[in-house]
Formats: sequence, structure tokens, C-alpha cells
Amino acid sequence: MTWSPDGQTVVVSNRSDLITHIDVRSQRVTRTVRSQHECNEAAFSHDGALLMTALDGTVSVARWPSMEEVSRVGVSPVATIAMDLDPRGRYLAAGSNDATVSLWETQEFTCVRSVGHHDDPLRTCRFSHDGQFLATSVGDGTGIIIVSRNSLRHPWPPLESC
Repeated sequence: MTWSPDGQTVVVSNRSDLITHIDVRSQRVTRTVRSQHECNEAAFSHDGALLMTALDGTVSVARWPSMEEVSRVGVSPVATIAMDLDPRGRYLAAGSNDATVSLWETQEFTCVRSVGHHDDPLRTCRFSHDGQFLATSVGDGTGIIIVSRNSLRHPWPPLESC
């Protein structure tokens, strides 16, 4: 579930691979889209012009509110479950069932870094309020790992390349 930046809409994806738009003011469903792929977390661009949705091992980038797909980025060979946009909108973190999180710059959607600390599939990845840290966790919530952007010269530890 994610809120639109203007606070007027909530977008929810479910296990039936439905993406539902809910108008908060009227408390009504305004649109339901059935995905042809496994549908997981969604995130808005900070300006509200785009909605990114994790589908299988890709991230679909669509114009909001028309849902016209403008790009589909292959981010993992397995299902992408969690994602988050950094506070500046410069990077998208995508966590997948292969226990990795990959970092994508959002201008050209190229992979900057891929990190794999966990032994189980990722369920959550979130940037800190200032974008200096990225926290990841697995399904049971035990193994939360926080990566500091300032720990090395590069913005992310060079653990694995994409």
C-alpha cells in the first residue's frame, strides 16, 4: 500500500494481483487494474507523476493517474517484493526473493549497486528520512540490516555488482 504524494489516493496491491486505487476523500475505489504478473509493492515518484509497481522481477513505471506504462525495468531474475524511493527521488531500492536489494538511479534506470546480506528473501527495504541509510529485512523481521551511505567512498558498499 502506498499514498499518493498529494494524500488524495491510496494504491493497494494484493495477492490476487489486483492494483486498486482508492480516493481517500470519497472513500471509493476509483480504479482496479488486474496485473498479468505477480504484483507486489508500489511507490509514487515524489512529484506524483509516476507510479512504480514491483511485478515479478521487474518494476513497471507508469504515468499517474492514467496508468500508461512508460517503462519496465528488469531488476531481478526472481520476484521483486519491496521497494522504496530515496528522499530526493534519485534512487530506487528494489528488494527481491533472491535475498538481494539493488539500487537503481532513476534518470536512466541503471543499476548502481546490488547488496546481498540476507539468507532469506527480502520483504522490506526503506531509506532513512535523509537518504543516508537503507534498512532491509526478511519475512520474520529478525535480521534487519542497515547500510550506511557514508561507510565508503562509494555511496553503497561494493559487495556485489549488478
